[in-house]
Amino acid sequence: MPYATQSDLVDKFGELELTQLTDFDTPAQGGIVASRVDAALERASGVVDSYLAARYQLPLAEVPPAIQGAVLDLARFYLCRDGVPEDVGAAADRALRYLRDVADGRAALALAAGGTAAADPALPAVESGGAVFGRSSRW
Repeated sequence: MPYATQSDLVDKFGELELTQLTDFDTPAQGGIVASRVDAALERASGVVDSYLAARYQLPLAEVPPAIQGAVLDLARFYLCRDGVPEDVGAAADRALRYLRDVADGRAALALAAGGTAAADPALPAVESGGAVFGRSSRW
């Protein structure tokens, strides 16, 4: 499930840029090629999920703005075919650093009760088979 939509990309980067990044067939379609945008958003969302899976139950019930921003920056990076402009590469690098920080526990997502954090795999899990001694037991 993508954490952003084509309209989110248009809002952040503009229709002209998305058309330039996606409409490169001959003859040109004259607009944004939705299938290419969808593929980039799916890929970016998959990368985000790979970082979040260590600490959060997926899919997220709500999408925090920082996660949506990371998806948008990564999707824009994935849409660049003919070389990546410096600012686009830098934004993708920042997004990946942020995701690493979330995965390592140096940053956390502000989620409502529905998007709970997963148990830390580094901590031991303890399960009990029930009480052995109690008020009703005799010894």
